[in-house]
Amino acid sequence: MKKTIAFLRWFAIAVLLQVILIPLAYILFPISYIFRSKLRHWHTVGGFMKWITVWLWIFLDDEEFHRQGHDYGEPWWRRAKNLDIDTTWKRFKVAYMWNVLRNPAWNQYTLIKPKQGTKVEVSHKGKLFQKNKEVSIFELAILKWVDKDGNYSDNKGDFISKEHSIFGELFLWYKVDKRLYWRYSFVKKMFGRWIELQVGTNDVRYTIRFKIKKGKIYKQ
Repeated sequence: MKKTIAFLRWFAIAVLLQVILIPLAYILFPISYIFRSKLRHWHTVGGFMKWITVWLWIFLDDEEFHRQGHDYGEPWWRRAKNLDIDTTWKRFKVAYMWNVLRNPAWNQYTLIKPKQGTKVEVSHKGKLFQKNKEVSIFELAILKWVDKDGNYSDNKGDFISKEHSIFGELFLWYKVDKRLYWRYSFVKKMFGRWIELQVGTNDVRYTIRFKIKKGKIYKQ
């Protein structure tokens, strides 16, 4: 029963809720962008205004804003897509691409997230590898990329990084503060394409991630 509840909790948050929020992001983000300074102020101050404006605030990405000081995404991401932010229109366009097309309703994850704390394994099946060495069962399989010169470029680039990527397949049941969670991740090459899948909970949110990529391993 606990496993069923854990699965349904993930499905409700990672699938059903996103069916609502992702389409809304296309419509409401421009309003959130215009009032972004006030929305962040109200959210920080708290009180009545925080809770009547949270439905707009969730369409911003405060995680990235506090890291970069703006709403225009990571520098490596803009370089990979050849994006400029030298005019008002270009800045809005880039902000829309980052906050709607790439990370829709990102602030929701600070409100709805798994418990944080020490993870305790219940059971697992499979193995994950990085640089040909087995890694912790609490890692997730994931592809990471570099440019043609070997410079790290996260999830988009010219070559797949063997150093930064985690390959393999693993299913894990675990607990945090007595609450049961699960995760499954998979990265393998099949039929000439790299398949990347993550479902369940990662360290900070309920997630679903599926990508099919064509790429070669970077060789120094």
